[in-house]
Amino acid sequence: MEMKMKMNKSWFLPFLILLVLAFGVSCDETEDAAGTVLEDIADFPTSGTDVALVVVNTSGDAEGTAEDTGDLPVSRAFGGATKKYASKSTGTFQQALKDLPSGKRVPRSLQNSSRADARALTPSWNGITETYDHVYQYGDEGVIKTTTVTRVWTGTHCYIFCQNQFASKLSSADWKTLGDQFDANYEKMTAAFGQPTDIDVNGKVVITYFDMAGLTGDPAMVDVCGYFYGGDLYDLSSYDMKTNCMDVINMNFTWGYSASVGTYNVLKEPMVTTLVHEFEHLINEGNRNYKGKTMMDTWLDEGLAQAAEELCYTVLSSRIEQFNADSDYPGYEDDPAATSYYIRNGNSLVVWDQDYADYAMSYLFMQYARLQCAGDTTIYKSLIEGEKGDYSGITSIVTKANSSFSSFKDIVRGYYLANYVQAQSGVYAYSADYPLTVSAPTKEIGELLPSSAVYLKSDLSSIEEAVKLGAQGEKIEYALVVDGAVYYVENGRWVKKN
Repeated sequence: MEMKMKMNKSWFLPFLILLVLAFGVSCDETEDAAGTVLEDIADFPTSGTDVALVVVNTSGDAEGTAEDTGDLPVSRAFGGATKKYASKSTGTFQQALKDLPSGKRVPRSLQNSSRADARALTPSWNGITETYDHVYQYGDEGVIKTTTVTRVWTGTHCYIFCQNQFASKLSSADWKTLGDQFDANYEKMTAAFGQPTDIDVNGKVVITYFDMAGLTGDPAMVDVCGYFYGGDLYDLSSYDMKTNCMDVINMNFTWGYSASVGTYNVLKEPMVTTLVHEFEHLINEGNRNYKGKTMMDTWLDEGLAQAAEELCYTVLSSRIEQFNADSDYPGYEDDPAATSYYIRNGNSLVVWDQDYADYAMSYLFMQYARLQCAGDTTIYKSLIEGEKGDYSGITSIVTKANSSFSSFKDIVRGYYLANYVQAQSGVYAYSADYPLTVSAPTKEIGELLPSSAVYLKSDLSSIEEAVKLGAQGEKIEYALVVDGAVYYVENGRWVKKN
């Protein structure tokens, strides 16, 4: 009997310890109104004057849902929040519009059945083809317009055609300049992005100029520079869809035309940058969907297309201005009140709505990825030729090139922090070519879509009081920036990362 009592006493203390571990007892825990247990974050920095909390949804799933941010402190304004620009790059409005005919990608269900017959239906590319009837898909309903075009230049890598009534508006010398410029860019493009498919077996890219506004009867089309339609790589006649069945880029001959001036702008910006932008889309479609791979997410494809503009010409200062001003209104310098504030209020990098914010963010992300891969532009080709056309594709490339990253979470969090920290080197750096400013939200933020973030300017005590662990979504990550030092939450503690 005595032995039995001693045995009970010997098990009592371990049993109590297990009970505590199982149910948790901590003076650092509280509950919110919904009964969620909230925990303080340990090892909070004790001093600092320039303090910001960066909250990131690190999911890369473009079809994912918004996640709860947890409680956040009230934010003060950042120094750059009211920044305005005296001028903007030529063509800012038109650059955003140049991809207006969106959603015109060939459905996956059509690709395998339509590829084989495309070559048989192309014009006879035997070096003497002078004219053909160009098919133009217009509007969301896919209205078909056709116009006869004439060959005006034959380059090393291109045939240039123009709508008959406009072919003589440019001199032979101008058409030659345009063709020579494309041929020079072709070498850069194929080295960085890969070869076009050449489904029409003519060894060249067809570039066709026509009057989009006149052909469609829509005056607004005068502001569209050009676009690539993926359906032109396929024979879709069995689906009652007429296409060109060739590697062709549609360009707007009358972009920005003014009758009072009487000049055409084919050789001006942004027409020339649009041409290489759309050439990337042609290469992308031909090396992915056409070959039976998964279609690339739009945010990545557009990031690559803008990378093509930078590769062949220069840094896209208009996109940097759009990011910093955070406006989708074309006259934002004149009317700063007419702004979208998409970026500062958590615009998603991966969910594509085709506005200024989407273009600016996808452009900057692709340049961030390139710079984190030692500036190697061949990452573009690796992404296009890879098996995955979503966030996992870029993750595979960046993590192999830079040991600082092991996941998409690392990459997208690093991108958002680099936008703010602007370090000289390392994970939180771009280069001097990308001077960025961020702004505080203009409204209360409670949820963030995949790959979106907000920047909250505050002080250490306010952040420590507001931010707890427990209520935030699974993919939500907190980062602190204190006088340039970056902290992540790891295992319930703030850990300095630089």
